[in-house]
Amino acid sequence: MAMSPSRSSPEPRRPSAAWIAERVRELACAVGFLTRVAIARDAPPERLARAVVFFPLLGIALAWIASGGGAAVQLLLAATGAAHPGGALGAWVSVLLLAAASSPSFTVAPASVATALRRRVDRAQALHMLRTRKVDVTGKTAVALLWLAKGAALALVAPGARAVALVLAVLLGRWSLVVQAFGSIPAAPSELPPPPMAKLEFREFALTSVLAMALTFAVADALGLALVLLVAVETVALRILVHRWLGGVTTETSITGGEIAETSVLLCCAALSRLARGG
Repeated sequence: MAMSPSRSSPEPRRPSAAWIAERVRELACAVGFLTRVAIARDAPPERLARAVVFFPLLGIALAWIASGGGAAVQLLLAATGAAHPGGALGAWVSVLLLAAASSPSFTVAPASVATALRRRVDRAQALHMLRTRKVDVTGKTAVALLWLAKGAALALVAPGARAVALVLAVLLGRWSLVVQAFGSIPAAPSELPPPPMAKLEFREFALTSVLAMALTFAVADALGLALVLLVAVETVALRILVHRWLGGVTTETSITGGEIAETSVLLCCAALSRLARGG
């Protein structure tokens, strides 16, 4: 008996309209968390936890926008004779554009963490300072030094490799947020709102990690492996220190860890670039 064509070659299932709409909402949630575009910032934690899969891709997009803007400014100045095409100005412009495109939390959070650390207050006071995002001169100075380190590191990278270095830094920095969130304990559920990614499950963590690693290896091959290991070890160490300090993680400590990871990748790329050019 001949088999029915419908049974021998079943049609592939197409995503439903509801499934597509939910993915769009998750993307909007990720955009609102990582960038200055103020959308979907009141989304439930469960949605942001699913939206972390978009973090690596959005990190690459932010990096390309920033590096493209810096390169455009550098070429424009070079065309007018105001700057050398391979000069460092483009690197500094890229870092400033990245800061301008990223969510304000990526500046305020490290400043509030630095402020709390400098005051050497007890756990309850530190949590209060993080909840209110209190920032003093110490916090502002720490953030300024962090961004100066990023700019100086990117300027030391060979001009042709700056875009790749920035992509790797932002990509792995955003992945670091996911590593910190998975399996962590909120510092004080009764005093602070839980970290936005507190509902992160293994499926989203695994998908995001596989995507981040695949993109890193595709861009940097063997160097990518070294950078992934660097960020992973650094992130886990920072998470342990934060747990000892506060008893768990907060949104501010997670973002700060991501910024530190991003800076570390740029510094590593700068060191390797200098070595490759003979110091």
